[in-house]
Formats: sequence, C-alpha cells, structure tokens
Amino acid sequence: MNWIDILWAILTFVSVILFICGSWVARYKIRLLNYIMLALIVIYCAEMMQTITHLTMTGYLFRMLTWTVQASFMAISIYRAWPEPWLTRTPRVLAAGKIAISLMLMSCLSMLVLK
Repeated sequence: MNWIDILWAILTFVSVILFICGSWVARYKIRLLNYIMLALIVIYCAEMMQTITHLTMTGYLFRMLTWTVQASFMAISIYRAWPEPWLTRTPRVLAAGKIAISLMLMSCLSMLVLK
C-alpha cells in the first residue's frame, strides 16, 4: 500500500466512527447544516487526495467504502436533524422520504461505479 491508500484507510476509519457516533452527534452537537458541511468537507478532501497519485485496488476499495459510509451518514443525519422526521408523517410522505433517501444513496453509489 502506498501513502494515498493509507490516507484513504484512515479516512474510511474516521467515516465509520462518525457513522457509529451519528446519533449522539445528532442529539448533542451537530444539526442539519453542519452534517452536510462535514460530509462535503470529507468528500472534498478525499477527492483532492485522490488526484495526487493513482489508487491501487486497495485504495479504490477504501474510496468506495468512504463514499458509501458518507452517503449513509448524510441520509441518516438529515433524518435525525429534521424537526419533524420524514418517516413519521402520512403514508404518502413516508413513501417520498424513502424515495429521497434511496436517491441520495444511489447517486453516490452510481458515482462510484461510473468513475
């Protein structure tokens, strides 16, 4: 593994820790805007690091894991930080919330596959 793969491994580890602590963070520290800014900063830093050298297969795996964890983190964080969560409303809004979360996750995963 080269140094960029090690950085991706660290970034993946930090993303997983944030994902695990997400409910605590949502309850006590960070609200909706901060979640989005945090995820965008992590993804931006990850993309800047990727352009320095080419990734090996291990680095690409860590990159995919980081994107997947960040997409899940953003979706769950938006759900937790919203004043009235989408999934506690009427059945029509319930379906719309599921579709919105699914589209967010699928857009991030499709970027992984297409790159």
